[in-house]
Amino acid sequence: MYTVTDIISAIAKLESLEAVSNACDEAWERNPESSAAEAAFDEAYKAEWVQREACIVMIAEFTNHAIDTRTAGQLIKPDYRARLINAIHAV
Repeated sequence: MYTVTDIISAIAKLESLEAVSNACDEAWERNPESSAAEAAFDEAYKAEWVQREACIVMIAEFTNHAIDTRTAGQLIKPDYRARLINAIHAV
C-alpha cells in the first residue's frame, strides 16, 4: 500500500520529468533537423510517461480503486494537481 508521502514524491518526480520533457521539446523545435534533440525528447517523454502511469496506479491503489485509473489520470493533469495534493494531505 502506498502512503501519502509516496504519492506526493511520485507527483514531484513527475513534475520534474515534465520540465525536462518540455525543455527537450523546445530544443527539438528550435532545431528540428537534429536527431540528437529528437532522441533526447523521445527519452525524456518516455520517462515522463512511465512516471505518469506509476502515479495513476499509485492513486488508484491508495484509494482502493475508489478513484479508477481513468479519473486518476485526469487528476494528475497540471490543472487539477494542486487540488489533488491538497485532498491527499487531508486524508
